[in-house]
Amino acid sequence: MRRFGFFILLIIVLANCGGDKDEPQEESAGKNEYPRVCIETDKGKIVLELWPDVAPNHVANFLDLANKGFYTGLQWHRVVKNFMIQSGSPTNDISGHAGYVIPAEFSNLPHNPGTLSMARGLDPNSASCQFFICLSRRPDLDGQYTIFGRTVEGMDVVKKIGRLATDENDKPIEAVHLLKIWEEGNRFP
Repeated sequence: MRRFGFFILLIIVLANCGGDKDEPQEESAGKNEYPRVCIETDKGKIVLELWPDVAPNHVANFLDLANKGFYTGLQWHRVVKNFMIQSGSPTNDISGHAGYVIPAEFSNLPHNPGTLSMARGLDPNSASCQFFICLSRRPDLDGQYTIFGRTVEGMDVVKKIGRLATDENDKPIEAVHLLKIWEEGNRFP
C-alpha cells in the first residue's frame, strides 16, 4: 500500500511540474519557437526573445519597427541604475513616439532582470515604440506595463549600459546607440 501511495504522490508532483500557464513555454530540445531580435549596440550585442503568445500586438509592432529600420541609430535615452535601460524614441528622449498607440496587453508575468517591456505614458494604452529592459526585479511594474519578451543573450551588455553615468533626466552622458537591430532569420534592412 505504501508503494501505491508513493506512486500516486509521484504522479501528482510530476503532473504539477508543467509550469504556470501564464509563463511562456521554455525552448524544447534546442528548438526556439519564439522570434528573436538582435540589437548591436556601442557596448555589444543583445538578443531578445519575443513572446507573441503573451502580447501579440506588441510583438508584431516591435518586429515591424525593427524590420523597417525604425530603431537603427537611436540611443538608449534613459538609464536608471538598478531599474532599467530604455530606448526606442525617435527623438532620443521620453517624449518620442511612432505616431500611434497600442492598447495594453497586461499579463501575470513578473518584471524580472532581463524582462523586455513596453514603455508608456500615464495612460495604460499609450505604448507606441519605446521599450525597456529590466535590470532588477520590479514587482511595482507587474500588471502595469506590457511584457513582451526577455533577454536571452547579452545581459552583460544590458548591465554595462545600466551602469552608465547619467544626467538629472536619466539620460546617459556617454551616448550608446542601437547600431543595428534585426529579426533573426531576416537580413538587416
